[in-house]
Amino acid sequence: MLEGVLSIGTDGKILSVNPAACEMFGAKQPAELVDLKICDLLPDTENSDLPFECCNKGTQPLEIAAAGMRFESIGKRMDGRETPVELSLTKSRSGSANIYTAILRDLTAQKAAAEKLKQAETRLVDAIESLPDGFVLYDADDLLVLCNSKYKEFYNRSADLIEPGKKFEDIIRGGAKRGQYQVSDHVLEEWVALRMERHRNPGAPMEQHLDDGRWLRVIESRTSEGGLVGFRVDITELKKREEELRRSQDLLRNVVDASFDGVIVMNGEGIVLDFSPAAEDVFGWSANDIIGQKMSDYIIPEKYRQMHDSGLERFLETGEGPVLGKRIEIEGLHKEGHEIIVELAIRNTKGAEGPLFLGYVRDITERKAADAALRDAKEKAEAANEAKAKFLAMMSHEIRTPMNGVLGILSLLRDTDLDPSQKTYVKTARESGRSLLELINDILDFSKLEAGRMELEHAPFRLNTLVKSVMDLFKPIAQDKGLGLFLNYPEDVPVLVVGDAGRLRQVVLNLVSNAIKFTEIGSVEVTVEIASDDVRRPTFRFSVKDTGIGIPKDKHESLFAEFVTVDSSYTKKQGGTGLGLAICNQITQLMGGELTLESLPGAGSTFHFAIPIELADDQTAIDETSYENPETDFPEGLVILLAEDNATNQIVVSHTLENAGCDIDIANNGKEAVQAAQKRDYDCILMDISMPEMDGLEASKLIKSGRRNANTPIVALTAYSLRGDRERFIAAGMTDFLAKPVEKEDLLACISSNVGPRGDQGADDIQGNDESSLSAAREILSTMPEELQKKLLTQFIEDTSKRREAAKLAVENDDLEKLERATHALKSVAGTFGAGDLTNIAAAINTLARDNKSSAAMSRLDELEETCDRTLGEVKALADEMGITLSI
Repeated sequence: MLEGVLSIGTDGKILSVNPAACEMFGAKQPAELVDLKICDLLPDTENSDLPFECCNKGTQPLEIAAAGMRFESIGKRMDGRETPVELSLTKSRSGSANIYTAILRDLTAQKAAAEKLKQAETRLVDAIESLPDGFVLYDADDLLVLCNSKYKEFYNRSADLIEPGKKFEDIIRGGAKRGQYQVSDHVLEEWVALRMERHRNPGAPMEQHLDDGRWLRVIESRTSEGGLVGFRVDITELKKREEELRRSQDLLRNVVDASFDGVIVMNGEGIVLDFSPAAEDVFGWSANDIIGQKMSDYIIPEKYRQMHDSGLERFLETGEGPVLGKRIEIEGLHKEGHEIIVELAIRNTKGAEGPLFLGYVRDITERKAADAALRDAKEKAEAANEAKAKFLAMMSHEIRTPMNGVLGILSLLRDTDLDPSQKTYVKTARESGRSLLELINDILDFSKLEAGRMELEHAPFRLNTLVKSVMDLFKPIAQDKGLGLFLNYPEDVPVLVVGDAGRLRQVVLNLVSNAIKFTEIGSVEVTVEIASDDVRRPTFRFSVKDTGIGIPKDKHESLFAEFVTVDSSYTKKQGGTGLGLAICNQITQLMGGELTLESLPGAGSTFHFAIPIELADDQTAIDETSYENPETDFPEGLVILLAEDNATNQIVVSHTLENAGCDIDIANNGKEAVQAAQKRDYDCILMDISMPEMDGLEASKLIKSGRRNANTPIVALTAYSLRGDRERFIAAGMTDFLAKPVEKEDLLACISSNVGPRGDQGADDIQGNDESSLSAAREILSTMPEELQKKLLTQFIEDTSKRREAAKLAVENDDLEKLERATHALKSVAGTFGAGDLTNIAAAINTLARDNKSSAAMSRLDELEETCDRTLGEVKALADEMGITLSI
């Protein structure tokens, strides 16, 4: 037999064993098991009720039935290991004694298989339990077999009904009655019937809305045995996202529908997928008409269709498009057949089925027409503004020319023998003329500022001298009114600066003039200080404080507007256009600053303006030429040509110069001036600009291009004073500029500064001893010991040679900035030494360089080098004359 067989006596001893039993208990021979007690092989039988003396311990033995008995026990092998066994025990008689037969089966493999099955069942249950979704299983009779805790959690209101053996219909009906599902009572049975129908015939997933607001997706399917397995998936968050997506889509659709720009969506085949209401308005097509159609057939003009199709193909091949991401203007085709101008922007993105193109369009046909009209109006306004500027220039010239004659005649009349009454009349007439000129200047300045035509100069000057000159100008007026006039310019405030001295002086002068004008008692104080320090460009604050009538606070802002005065009656008494402060305010802003006011009625006023001003280099020397007594400094015996077509001006200017000891020739127009310049050498030419037959600019160019008087200074004497006039005059070869009407002192000072000291010998005599041209050097040298004399002359020669080479190198390298610096330094050195010709040519080139007149400045290099050589020759001749041996 395959099972182990034991014969056992009533005392429990083993009588015999078969081979299978030996193998089961690990015995090599049956003799090893014979005479052992059954309790030795089956320890579990000890103290049992088996009918063996060794087992029951005196208790009543268990009677074995005829059919025997079967039970499981643990067998103990000879090596001590234990083996699960199944024991079948029967009783029989052998003679007069009872014999028991035990058949043993090894359960090791069976137990292992059962354990594996149990483990598999446990793993399956654990897996089902750990599912994030609800799981349920019904048998073929629709009775619940099992479910996981997640399933009960979903249906928590009816969880107690969900027990194995319960029918599905009873569970859902009970849950529905308890409000487990969002279903009303009057349709409960219909809902149960419908649910049962879906349950019996499972198919596509369905959704359930529970009482707590959660949404479940129900998935059911039949098993091979006819049962049903089901899953419950919580889709609450998904439903929320779907709702949010739906709201977002609705919002996006509302935005697109409400957009003023038309929105068109097209796929990679050129088919329209979306067409917004604004796009319908632009092109006239409805969304129903065009969606699903090829866009180019509807809204793209015929001339662009081929280009559109080829561009689309190129994008699909390369991913590049010339108009993507750009905003362009292009023609579009309206439904009615006419073309419209649209502004178009296209962007591309990736869709689920390929590229998508989003076009944003706006009909700009009317805007383009409005732009064209606006452009036309702008051009007309600019033309009108230019005409106004030309008109002002003409009026300036026409008014200034006779005014020049009037003031000139009054000046001549003032110098004659007059009685006191007549002197008063002349003084009154001159003051009236000056007042008229001030009004003209204000209007011209305002016009230039308004038209953006005013440009700022950029030149070095002494700031303290500028402010002091304004104070000196108003001192007599302040004294006449009994007012104190004070200047507060601290020592630590920089003096040497670079900027537009004329415009800065205009602002300070206007503010001081107003302060004195509107102050009857007390004083006027001007303060200059540093408001914000900077190494190169500090901010200077100028304050003009008075003790005058004051200004109401509600008038402060309007005070800086044009043609506005605080008190028209008082202004009527004082005079003025109401433009002064408006001009000051705009000039201050043009300089990068701000004009402000502190004032109260009866408590005086303080005007502040703060502007950044560039500091000059430490080496920059700014010569201050004083013309306090121009008649005394004026060179004698000058030969001057006056080109002027106005007879009154001819009389005034010629008489003024003749009284100064000049020899005067008069030309009535430019043509006569050119002819006169070809016949005689002149020390200076005064040239009017506007003259018949030939104007002053053309005449100046012809004179400068000739052999005679090519180097003679030409001073523009004209009534023109708008932007660019001075630059045009200098470019034509003129040396300086005087605006009519010109005062006698200004005229003499200008001629004196351009002509320079006159010597006994010609300027072309390089070896001559030109004492007058080096008068400053002679005066300085006369006070020095011989050693310092030699050092000074040597240094001058070195500096001049160095600056000349720097200027030459700047011209070769076309470096206008270096040329400006070189000629500025050369002008300073020559001026200090009294070398007039060199000072003049260096100053002229420096001015051209500062005004960015590159060609004009660099074309005069030869003249500069020639003058440098001549000056150096004069210096060496001066050294020889003084017995000084130079090492250079």
